[in-house]
Amino acid sequence: MPISYAPASPLVSRVLPANNQIALLGDSRAAGDITNSTSAFQYSNVGGLGNWLSIRSRGKVVAPASLNFAIGGYTTEDVNTGPAPAGTGFAGGGAARIDLCVASSASTVVYVCSTNDRIKVSPTWDASRSIAAMSTTFSKLIAAGKTVWVIAEFPRGNAGSSSIRLSASTLQYHNEVRAWLLRKAPALFGPNFHVVDVYDLAIDNGGSA
Repeated sequence: MPISYAPASPLVSRVLPANNQIALLGDSRAAGDITNSTSAFQYSNVGGLGNWLSIRSRGKVVAPASLNFAIGGYTTEDVNTGPAPAGTGFAGGGAARIDLCVASSASTVVYVCSTNDRIKVSPTWDASRSIAAMSTTFSKLIAAGKTVWVIAEFPRGNAGSSSIRLSASTLQYHNEVRAWLLRKAPALFGPNFHVVDVYDLAIDNGGSA
């Protein structure tokens, strides 16, 4: 099944990106592969989203580790306020990730986040809190002239990873965020904001998960 996406409003002309550089923003799914040691975390980008963007585009776009501002375990609010962990090798060091992304040379930003809002905090956040944080992020990126591509939420956990599955209530919040991204966000943030839906590619239709 092909990947679907919610296009931006056709009523306003889009502005083409000024360059082929892509920044990554969000949680571990945006961060891609990382090498974890006792002294530092360092993105390798091998096998991660940035690497695949380059491969699948045949080098027409680039997403180097220096433009990878995503951090594993981050919530939607962390993206706006949280610096990289002290003493680590994350791109940009200690500044807030959104500020680094806005100031970066990349014309395009790929964002995926919010699943940690369900599992990394207690009590879990409802959808409205995640949506508020994402709205802040998207507004700043669009105001900075970035073209934004958001990967809508997709399934979490499987038969081999039952500990990271979502409960009934947290799954509801998860799906509410996904619905907002697909149905409402494109109209809110203008012609350079796009949402990709990969849910059907990620879901286990066999019933084993």
